[in-house]
Order: sequence, then C-alpha cells, then structure tokens
Amino acid sequence: MDELEHRLGLKKNRLTLLYIILFGLGIFLAIGLLWRQIICHDYFLQKERRQNLRRILIPAPRGNIYDRNGKLLAYNSPKPKLQLYLPLLRQEFSREYSRLLKDVKSSGLGINKKNLQLEARKNIIQKYIDQANALTGRNLALNQSKIERHYHQELLIPLVLMDNLTNTEYVALVENIAADSPLRLATEYVRNYPLGKVACHVIGYVTSTKDLPQNTSN
Repeated sequence: MDELEHRLGLKKNRLTLLYIILFGLGIFLAIGLLWRQIICHDYFLQKERRQNLRRILIPAPRGNIYDRNGKLLAYNSPKPKLQLYLPLLRQEFSREYSRLLKDVKSSGLGINKKNLQLEARKNIIQKYIDQANALTGRNLALNQSKIERHYHQELLIPLVLMDNLTNTEYVALVENIAADSPLRLATEYVRNYPLGKVACHVIGYVTSTKDLPQNTSN
C-alpha cells in the first residue's frame, strides 16, 4: 500500500511539474505577444512604412513647345540624380563626434574640436556614399573640400552625389533606399532646343544667343 501511494505521489508530482512548466510557457507566450502587439506597436508600424514607402521628388516639368506645323521647338529630358540632405544628418554627426572625442580622450592625445567635427562629417557622409556605391556599382569618391564648402555655404540645398543615373541604377536605389533616409532621389528636367537659336526669346531660352547650340537641321 505504501509503495502504491509512493508511486501515486511521484506521478502527482510529475503532473504538477508539467502543469507548472505549461503554465510558465503560457505566461511567457502571453508576455511576448503583449510586448510585440502593444509595447512595440509603433516600432513595427514604422518598420512596415519604411518597407512600403519611397520618397521620390518629382518636380513639375515645363511643357513642350511646337510651332504651327507641329515641329518641336523645345522639350524636356529627365535627368535623375541622387541627393544627400545634410541637415538630416545632424544627430549622426553629433554621435560620431562624441565617439571620436571619447577615443581621443582615452588615447591621451590633444583635442582639436574643429578637426574632430570635420572627421565626424567625413565618416558619416562616407557611409552614405558607400551605400550608394554598393547599390549602383559606381566608385564615387569623397570630395572633402566640395562637401565642406557645401556644408558651410549651401547647407539647406541638397548635396548631389550622383547624376545621370541609368535606369538600372535608379531602380536599385528606389528599391533599397528607405523613405526616411537622408538619401533622396530627384529628377531634374533639362530643357532642350532641337532648332538651336530659332525663336529663342519667344520660347524662353534666357541667355545670350552666342551660347545657344547652332541649328544643324535643314
């Protein structure tokens, strides 16, 4: 009788342990579901938007101009380009500067804040240049003097990294650049005048006639 009670007790203890494990797993799954669905809701919402949204700037092009016989006098040709918005990189510049400053302090070297700021901008901008090169297959090099001049004189104007993008490059960039990325695609429309300086002031070519292409058609 004692042996039977002992066996029943062991069986009961095993069932109790099993129930505790199952209950713990249920609590763990419930907490994970709560964390994913409620606490991390905004994070996953933003992630979903980044996967489905693309920011492409498309300016309004000027219309084509024809003469009374339907001959084309002026038209636009698209010129896609990749731009980098430096004002959107302020926080990244600041974090990189803090990292560099920490490294310099730990090494015991003298601190030159101006050089550290320049190095921080260089590192962050180079990161996005490397990303653009990887997507397009180009070998764009960092022009530090051009970037610094742009940063100090034309900060609010997008910095053009690549122009005359091919269709393949454009598609690769569209598919892989997040909507909130400081890298932005834009299309610039270049005005073309197939008849050269014919009626240039009427159709809106505002420049000296000597700078116009010559008419090569008959």
